Amino acid sequence: MYDSQAALDFYTRLSGAKSKTTIGDFVEAVLSVKGEVEARLFLEGYVMHMIQEHPERALNENERIARDNIGFCFGEGMPISLKVMWKSIGVSHPFFPTLDPTPEQAFEAGVRWGERMQFEKEVMDSLWKEMEEEHDKKNV
Repeated sequence: MYDSQAALDFYTRLSGAKSKTTIGDFVEAVLSVKGEVEARLFLEGYVMHMIQEHPERALNENERIARDNIGFCFGEGMPISLKVMWKSIGVSHPFFPTLDPTPEQAFEAGVRWGERMQFEKEVMDSLWKEMEEEHDKKNV
């Protein structure tokens, strides 16, 4: 699926990916996509770009990150018609369950994300501590 030079060229042309691409450049590129055909081409090109930039990642991880990054643009002034178009090809905002969340839904999504990040930090801190203790035992 991810072997179309045309898709990579389309993504590169819209995003400026061969030069230093800023978040603003990326958002502008996502917002400039018109129609489902262009959206599919952009997504495929972006995944191909991700594969080139991060060959160590599994394909499904590059796909997830690409979809999430495009989905984050939903909160950057994207009209509902573009959100519907992106959603039709399987892209959505990674935190919001609806296309236009209420302030309450946005707040709840932020709380859930914060809780997840706190849990992940606690797990990593615990693992790090175990590794340090094991290292100390070996060096006594």
